[in-house]
Amino acid sequence: SYKSFIDRLIEDETRQGLRFGASYRPFSFVTVGANASWRFQKSDINVSRNLNGYVNFSRIPALDMRASLTANFLQTNYLESRMFGARISKDIIKKKLDGDLYYRMVNYRYSSNEAMVRQNIAGASLSLALLKQLTLYVYYEGTFDTRGQAYHRFNTRVIQRF
Repeated sequence: SYKSFIDRLIEDETRQGLRFGASYRPFSFVTVGANASWRFQKSDINVSRNLNGYVNFSRIPALDMRASLTANFLQTNYLESRMFGARISKDIIKKKLDGDLYYRMVNYRYSSNEAMVRQNIAGASLSLALLKQLTLYVYYEGTFDTRGQAYHRFNTRVIQRF
């Protein structure tokens, strides 16, 4: 599946080691949770610490949509990052067309360079059920940093379920 640079980085840095997670459902449509991981080796070359928190709203009745808020803090030997995000999802046409909008603010600093890199990442996706077992996905993601650089990604997938 398609993953952005920051998603791959967090996944790679938290792949091995100790993990702990907890979630709580204070209401039938709200879930609050946190995950922590610590990767370590005897040589201390690849030490990393990661903390992730989230609030998911599986149903927002007045708007008939879903939403989530996330925060992630990652510290490695070569990088420190903070990421905050929000996502909304909605059935546009029930059981036929679904849409997603998301935004993430990412700040990270490489230990080899004191400059903080700040990025704003915005994305949108649509999934269209073509047939009962066949779905078309279309994605867009734009990454905009404080140096004036912009990166645009488009991706499509067709999934056939059996």
